[in-house]
Amino acid sequence: MHTHQCLDGSTMMSLMIESPAWDRITAYAAENRIKMALEAINVQEDMAVEANGDLRDELALEASEVNDGKKQRLDCIYDDEPLGFEKDPHNSIQRMQAQDPLQEVDIGDGSVKRPTYISANIDP
Repeated sequence: MHTHQCLDGSTMMSLMIESPAWDRITAYAAENRIKMALEAINVQEDMAVEANGDLRDELALEASEVNDGKKQRLDCIYDDEPLGFEKDPHNSIQRMQAQDPLQEVDIGDGSVKRPTYISANIDP
């Protein structure tokens, strides 16, 4: 037992555990925490595998009910038709023109060109 002086003037008695014993206790506690964390990870993985297995079985059962017992096999579908949102290279419709066309202006000092673009509708 050791007596310690606190900041407020009171004294406090505490037990001092020898260093090797304290090291063993903390190592044991740390090892248990690691084991518990690994066990929790394994439980989560097992639950995920079980849930996926149940879902797979349920989907297979639904598919077999829809097909009246016939085995269904899905293959890849290759479709070369456009989806409708691609650009049409043969499109003759003219694009919209900008309402405020831009004009290139050099704002450099003459030795170095620094082009920028401003509205062509602004009077210089």
